[in-house]
Formats: sequence, structure tokens, C-alpha cells
Amino acid sequence: MENKISVFLVDDHEIIRDGIKSLIGSYENINVIGEAGSGREAISQLKNLNADVVLMDIQMPEMNGIETAEKLLKLKPKLKIVALSMHNEEAYILKMLKIGAMGYLLKESGRDELIRGIETVNSKQKYLSNMVSMKLINSFLDDKLKPNVVEGRKEVSFEMFTEREVEILKLLTVGFTSQQISEKLSISRRTVDTHRRNLFQKARVKNSVGLVNFAFEHGLVKKA
Repeated sequence: MENKISVFLVDDHEIIRDGIKSLIGSYENINVIGEAGSGREAISQLKNLNADVVLMDIQMPEMNGIETAEKLLKLKPKLKIVALSMHNEEAYILKMLKIGAMGYLLKESGRDELIRGIETVNSKQKYLSNMVSMKLINSFLDDKLKPNVVEGRKEVSFEMFTEREVEILKLLTVGFTSQQISEKLSISRRTVDTHRRNLFQKARVKNSVGLVNFAFEHGLVKKA
């Protein structure tokens, strides 16, 4: 029989620790070898324990979970830490992952997800709960559409527009009408109008004049 996964719990609320133990403690492949109610207590105990996985709360008094995890990983670089938090804010998630945590679970996770997360990180793979993954994906997509400030002005990447939209945008800035764009690109007038509406929406302007100004202001096209 394979060795059980040794799990250590860190949370300043005893009722939370008891709840986690009742969820995973009876699972045949997991052995809860200890628990701590603070970051300092966790560091003190884990110096002398061979834990495989640490489930770490983030918000704790005196020393929070991020600080605790960072100190633990300096002492034991191979320790696998999983954040177990009620917070799914991007800042918390990224900080934990940046310092070397292997996973991030929400406290609302059920028994199956807790066990899956523990087993996954124990096999040296990262694990994020579904809600956490979606949070990061949505944040990444939002950032793709955010303008960056470059040399005192906002600059928007072409990545936020399709290739066809960029073609149409460039033609609009040199004075082409929708009909002329239709003829030049060999597409219907209706298709051109659809692309124009999409451009208005992405640039947050109401007309072609606003769109042209947007293109020049954000460096998408250069003035002659």
C-alpha cells in the first residue's frame, strides 16, 4: 500500500480546522499529522515534522498566510503549500502563487475538491479550484483590453481588434466611406457596418470621427 499523504492544517479558527479534519481525515490516502492556529505556531511545528502538504489560511492575526508560506518555503523548499481561503481576489491568488504555493482552494470547496487538490499538489502539479481559475482567466482577458500608458499617453494594442477591424480602422482614418471600404475589401456594406459597430463598442466611441480620433490618440495609426 502506498504511503499516505501527510497533511498539516493552518487556520486561526479551530472550528475550521475541525471541519477540514472531518472532511478529509477519514480518507484512506490522507493522514492529518498536525495543526496550528497561527503562522508562528505552524513554523515552529513544521520544523520538526515531515509534512507533504500544508493547507494554509491566508487571513490570520500577527503573521498572515502569505508571510507564513514564504518563511516555510525558505525553511523547506520542497514543502507543498495550498492556500485555503474564503477570498478569491486576484491579488491574494497571485501573491500565493508567486511565492511558491502549489495550489489555491476556496473554503467553500467540498470534500472531493479538497482531496483532489491535495493529491494533485502532492504529485508536484499545481491545482486551482474552478472559481479561482476563472478569476485569473477573466482578469487576464480584461488586462488584454486595458490601455497601457506609454510616454505620457495611452497606447492600445492591436490585440484587442480583429485583423479585419484593423484594416477597416486604417481605411477610416484616411477618409474612406463604408461603401468605399466595401468595394476595396470585397465585402458587403452590411459587413463593413457590423465591423464599424464592433469598433465603436471596443473603442467606446459613438461615431467615425470619434473612432478616428481614438486611433490617432492611442497610436494605432500614425498621422501623415
